[in-house]
Amino acid sequence: MGSRIRLLFPALIVLLAASCRPADQPSKTAGPATDPTSIAAGPGTVRPGSFGDLGNGFYLNPVFPGDYPDPTVLRDGADYYMTHTPHDNKPGLIVWHSRDLVNWRAIGVAPTGGEGEIWAPELVKHGGLFYIYYPNQTTRSNCVVTAASPAGPWSAPVDLKIGRIDPGHIVGEDGRRYLYFSDGYMIGLAPDGLSTVGEARKVYDGWTYPEDWLVECFCLESPKLFKRGEYFYLVSAQGGTSGPATGHMAVVARSRSVFGPWQNSPFSPLIRTYSTAEDWWSKGHASFVDTPDGDWYVVYHAARNNRRTRGRMTLLEPVDWTADGWPRLREGVDASRPIPMPRGGNVGSTIDLRGDLETLYRNHRFQAAGSFDPARYSFSGAVLRMKPRGGTPEGSAPLLLQAHHDRYEITAEIAAGGPGFRGLMLYYGRGFYYGCGLGPDGVYAFGVGRREKTADLPGGGSVRFMIVCDDQTVGLYFGTDGQAWKRIEDAVDVSPRQTNLLGGFRSLRPALFACGPGAAEAEFRDFSYRPL
Repeated sequence: MGSRIRLLFPALIVLLAASCRPADQPSKTAGPATDPTSIAAGPGTVRPGSFGDLGNGFYLNPVFPGDYPDPTVLRDGADYYMTHTPHDNKPGLIVWHSRDLVNWRAIGVAPTGGEGEIWAPELVKHGGLFYIYYPNQTTRSNCVVTAASPAGPWSAPVDLKIGRIDPGHIVGEDGRRYLYFSDGYMIGLAPDGLSTVGEARKVYDGWTYPEDWLVECFCLESPKLFKRGEYFYLVSAQGGTSGPATGHMAVVARSRSVFGPWQNSPFSPLIRTYSTAEDWWSKGHASFVDTPDGDWYVVYHAARNNRRTRGRMTLLEPVDWTADGWPRLREGVDASRPIPMPRGGNVGSTIDLRGDLETLYRNHRFQAAGSFDPARYSFSGAVLRMKPRGGTPEGSAPLLLQAHHDRYEITAEIAAGGPGFRGLMLYYGRGFYYGCGLGPDGVYAFGVGRREKTADLPGGGSVRFMIVCDDQTVGLYFGTDGQAWKRIEDAVDVSPRQTNLLGGFRSLRPALFACGPGAAEAEFRDFSYRPL
């Protein structure tokens, strides 16, 4: 998925040299170690930066290439549905549809209500209704929304008034409904699934991993349950999702009753990173799904080797079953190499970032950090008009996209004039952001606690801005039509700006913002995201 560089693009891509390169000269920089360069996969090869459906009967992980942690997957007939942790981004729970587990289309969004940090949801179908159970870390409670269709409309959230995290739904051998939670606890549900019954009880202690394994914490979390044959299966995460690259894991237990006792698999952990030399770090948080043909797969999240700034992506691997009924990852399959496509139809994909601003918005590619007010935005094809909010970029509820590649550039033309500030940035959260844009009197660079004018306003009614992310080295540029890009300031290494330093389990995401006292409505034109 190579790209050609714009007119006189500064050679940040080639060892940050001071020279420039004409637009028709392709980048010669080698891909990162994790890029599957020239991997044989049936007919043809895989180009650097490829992922998803390779178009030749194979797919390459990740199937969700941005920050898509804590996947929960559901099959309904020939259709698959998935959602992920949204953190505090709104709209929150984006629901995706697929018929082959690789190509996914966003079909709707379930509301999570007001402010709140949402983690590890559970998507299920029961009695003709779809449910999403999720913990709200801000209120320290768990909620549920329902819909007749995964595309919505979804109900308003119902507070279950119970704590802990990572709800997992199961119908027991008694025909009643239950929710599992972190630390091995479970509680009964009312028949409609909208309230709890009885008291929570602890029924599972987790798997004892070797004492010399380096982990962040024991952290028995993300219970996912299903029944196969005579057994109920319980899939859990342990080891912590941050911390050492080898700490996170997914373990399996089974029982003939949802109340236990639970027998741990002799093959645990099902999923784990064993060495920092592997392409994928911190593998864990698994969710199983079967196909109409009887095949089994598991989705889980992981971070690219030494690139936690990209967040936790969703991976897919086939599962086989032993003769005595234990699941194992398919022998000979490597999560970082091409894998044969699952059987099924192709509904297309809206994960990519192609299209104008309005198309990206309607395909649910934008989320706002903290709160979402659709009245702030108006679209006309390639033009976005955004009403300002707050006094600083981090307080402006910036519009966020997902970054899909280790090397990419984002560009946009921003209209000049009026008070306030508007621009582009890479946004982790209130702990870190870095970007550029316009103020009332010039070109600015922005960071946490920093707003610095770097140049006077160029002539004309608008200015183009560009942020280049070259494998965690970030450069800022501006220019006007027909002129060379000008560097705003020296490049920054953003590799430390990830969860092990800043917390929050997030990623650096491209963002658009408008803020400042008395700020005028910001106008963005011709936004583009391009892999390099």
